[in-house]
Amino acid sequence: MTRETPLNLIHVENMERVMRAGCFCTACFACFLFKPKTLDDMIDFMAGRALDLVKIEHNLIKRWGE
Repeated sequence: MTRETPLNLIHVENMERVMRAGCFCTACFACFLFKPKTLDDMIDFMAGRALDLVKIEHNLIKRWGE
């Protein structure tokens, strides 16, 4: 996970290197659409999205349509 925006050119170039090496790259950001009540809710959202990318099962978040 990269940091939240703003990203500079060095961040983007490093993200490109990681992706060219075959890894996933995603930005770390809190989603306020699901109305988190605590900091733990935000952390669970970010961790859950990362786990979804690498197809690891978890119960941290609800996905759209659930």
